[in-house]
Amino acid sequence: MGIKHANVELHIDELVLHDVDVAQRQRVVAAIEQALTQMFAEQGVSGNLNTETLAIDANTIQVSAGAKADAIGAQVAQSIYSQIANSQSQTSLTERNTG
Repeated sequence: MGIKHANVELHIDELVLHDVDVAQRQRVVAAIEQALTQMFAEQGVSGNLNTETLAIDANTIQVSAGAKADAIGAQVAQSIYSQIANSQSQTSLTERNTG
């Protein structure tokens, strides 16, 4: 039985990086992209994700002072992926309860 991988397009409308040096911002963005790509490739995304707009609350992300761009990017990506996975679980639960 084969597994079909879905194409996922993720658009981040705004990314605010308080207290991150301007020179490091592009590296943080690249790290986020790389980590998310890896997470989606390895862990996938459920077919239940059928929303065009999903708001991610990044206010809960706490990064250690002096953290490197790769570490910041990985932490932000993990938070984004976790919230997407959580929204999938909520969608699946709602569908089961109303279906």
